[in-house]
Amino acid sequence: MEEGEKKVVFYWSTKKTASLICAILIVPVLIVFLLSLTLKTTVISSGFYKSNLKKIDAYDRLIQEGIPSLILADSKQSNEFSGEIISFVVKKAINPVWIENLSNIIIDKTIAFLSSPHERIKNIDVNLLEAESFQTKVSDGLTILGQLVPSCSQAQVDAASSICKNSGTNLNLIKSDIEATKEKVNKINLATVDIESGVSQANASLGIIHTLIVNINAYFWTSLAILVALIITIILLQLSNLPMMAKFISLPMIIGSASGLLIAFITQSFTPKNFDLVNLNLPPEMQSIITDFIAKNALGVFHRLEIISAIILALFIIKIWSVKILEKRNFKFFGRTG
Repeated sequence: MEEGEKKVVFYWSTKKTASLICAILIVPVLIVFLLSLTLKTTVISSGFYKSNLKKIDAYDRLIQEGIPSLILADSKQSNEFSGEIISFVVKKAINPVWIENLSNIIIDKTIAFLSSPHERIKNIDVNLLEAESFQTKVSDGLTILGQLVPSCSQAQVDAASSICKNSGTNLNLIKSDIEATKEKVNKINLATVDIESGVSQANASLGIIHTLIVNINAYFWTSLAILVALIITIILLQLSNLPMMAKFISLPMIIGSASGLLIAFITQSFTPKNFDLVNLNLPPEMQSIITDFIAKNALGVFHRLEIISAIILALFIIKIWSVKILEKRNFKFFGRTG
């Protein structure tokens, strides 16, 4: 009888040991799962970037500030009033919906390129031919405004001469600015633009990140499969001891999700608060839009990790406390047998 009792004790101790090993393994596997799930729903999700573009009001800012600044870049035009006129024309001529659709195409193709082996994607090109109508509207609008602005010549009427003398605005400079801008707009060659070389160059300098991006789905599904297998193993080992089962499952899930929160907090604290350090040699208005977009994406990844980790943490805290309450109310059903 004593031998039988010893065998039973040894049998249950082995199950607890196996459960403990599974519980310990759950922690790192859960962390990998949380990180891969976060990256899967952010870094390789085109919807994540599209949403952030809207959050920073990128499309309206591109129309009002970004595109006009690119048109005026590297030109001798310095008159502030001329810049306002050009911004007004661009805003009236270009449809923000078209900018949004174009941005969505670029994002979709770039994500597909980065998250797939290179041999699967031939090129990344964007067709800008449909923008010709907007180009014509901008050019025509500048032509009309240029004709409406009087010049400060002797042949002009007294009213125009009075404006030239009494105001700080040089109408001749404004007219020349508008004309120069119109010529620059007309020279823009709208065709199929291949952005693969730029993306490839950036991707080549971030080889480790590219490897991570390509394998995110593999990390996600592998960690999920292992996590489910460990939980099922614990359930089978502790099927007759529900309180112990809850502890072996809930405690490592709580530790793992709390670690996810800690990782998000630490990483976020070391992330630069000022993304103006990213210098793309663009006009300040365009640089501002891009840096805001980069900042929104970076912070969005950390926030997503925090949210996912917090949800799992809350669920398993509730679970373990629920089991404790049920254990006290119905001790026979939750009786300790190991």
